[in-house]
Amino acid sequence: MTIHSKRGHFLSVVLIFLMKTFENCSGFAPGTLLPNTRPASPVQLKEGTRLAQLAGSRRSFVLRSSSGRGDATDAHVAWVRSQLEQQPEEVKVYHHHEVVAIAAACWNEASRRLERGEGVSVLSFPEAEGEILRKVAETMMLLTEGKLEGLSTRDRVDWKVQALKKGETWLLVIDCKSPRVSSDASLLELAASSLAVLRCQRWVERVIIGMRVCPFTQSVSVAATGLSKVGIAPGPIGYPVCHADHVVHVLSALWNTISDMLSKDPTELSTVLLLTPCFSQDDFPRYAAASRVISNALLSLKAEKNISLVFFHPFYEREAVFPVNDPTHGHLPPENMLRSMLLNFYEIEDVMNFEDNLHQNDFSRRSPMPMINLLRTEQVELAEQLTSGAKVYCANAKRMAQADRTALLRGLASDMAAPQLSQDKDRPF
Repeated sequence: MTIHSKRGHFLSVVLIFLMKTFENCSGFAPGTLLPNTRPASPVQLKEGTRLAQLAGSRRSFVLRSSSGRGDATDAHVAWVRSQLEQQPEEVKVYHHHEVVAIAAACWNEASRRLERGEGVSVLSFPEAEGEILRKVAETMMLLTEGKLEGLSTRDRVDWKVQALKKGETWLLVIDCKSPRVSSDASLLELAASSLAVLRCQRWVERVIIGMRVCPFTQSVSVAATGLSKVGIAPGPIGYPVCHADHVVHVLSALWNTISDMLSKDPTELSTVLLLTPCFSQDDFPRYAAASRVISNALLSLKAEKNISLVFFHPFYEREAVFPVNDPTHGHLPPENMLRSMLLNFYEIEDVMNFEDNLHQNDFSRRSPMPMINLLRTEQVELAEQLTSGAKVYCANAKRMAQADRTALLRGLASDMAAPQLSQDKDRPF
């Protein structure tokens, strides 16, 4: 056996060992790969069928595309093609009604298009509201040059995305001129997925639990603890992993994760930490700009009524997030606002003792890798009945400001390198 084949065999053994070791985790299996997650195989939509929840099922309800069977489908696809000047490689026909299901289908196709490179993709939505597709198209166009200040050249896409109405049918047309951007995970990345989950869980144990950043998390596997008074039962935490290094692929994984999460009961999956270890790991300004696109994708469709996002990054810095002096979805309150909030809970003399170190509040969002926390908005609103979000923000800010900066840095460095969960009962803070 050659050295090369021995190495390949060894990596395969390591991979199998890692996946078997962690396959019993609650929620999403640790290391669940979402480099460019797709919906499940299309099934025929039965007449009158509606999804039970806004997010829809994890299944993709699709009227078969041009490669499928059925005279009605083929006739519709032929009609769509007759309405277009530039012929696409394929026309896909979806009978989605729900916002999240539609958004997932659109971003999945955008991700596929980017993987294939130059070409035209067309999605047909005979039963969707045009406003949904217009908002999706507007968000996708933010990724074109000059549309969003600060967006990294690595996340820009040369494409034209339009929502067009033809007859009574709405189409999303993606005309891409960019070269292909792969989202495939390598064998090493696959093997590293479970290690990414372990590093994340080590951080959850040390910071989220140990430093009481979230008062309702007391375990790396269970969330929503202590909320029974407001009717919320504890539920599992999911840790899916997306290895993509482009915001389009991350958005594809995000919408599929949202759809999966909302299709489940909170006792089956309470919250999710979507890990994106390959996405802008060492470049927070790039991540901050991309987070604006991600937030826009959610807010423009008013999906924040169901899901709230929280952004984390190893080099999180609130002053690098736009707008600097105004609140924005998924990020910490700006420092000027935080100072005013603190006076609602603490005496001014107390605040003066630590306000010079308020910038250390960034450590409450510094994680071993980039990640996005998906929270159920209903649970967040119910939790407010027990303790306000403002009070939690202020308590965290005070705790971080009073912590030793060297210890904070050392703890984060340990989390980024940790291969396994600590068994120590004593916490560093």
